[in-house]
Amino acid sequence: MIPTRRLLCVASFILMAGGSQGISQTLPSAAQRGKALHLALLARHKGLDRTYRTPNIEGAMTPDPVCVIHLTVDDWSGLAPAQKRDLADYISSMVAVMKTDPMKYTGIPASAPMAPRIRENVERMTATSWEIVTGAIISGGRDICSDRTVLSGH
Repeated sequence: MIPTRRLLCVASFILMAGGSQGISQTLPSAAQRGKALHLALLARHKGLDRTYRTPNIEGAMTPDPVCVIHLTVDDWSGLAPAQKRDLADYISSMVAVMKTDPMKYTGIPASAPMAPRIRENVERMTATSWEIVTGAIISGGRDICSDRTVLSGH
């Protein structure tokens, strides 16, 4: 189990240093704890791409896109059940946030020809349209491979 106090201290530092990436600061308390935990876990992996700090929309061109966060297998397996619930609360709360500006979370320009279709698909997302995905660190420490969905709203 990863000590919560240490992770929250690291996450507080990240948030004060601008690591929130514009995500609403009005999340419910369990979601706030989940966000802080997510950022703290990612901060342990110094070479990891910054894009992992913000949840993203996967499957945006499909009828069932989902809001996703990625963690390493070791980080996930070291969490207590309450910490896993906090992460689930965080990612489920992000669905509504993503629906307000879907292109921000896809990496696809708003001017792209497929943008209207993506907006339509994302509009159909529900509170259960989320996943937590784990995998090994790859690409010389830069990426997390999407090996397994460990928790889902479905």
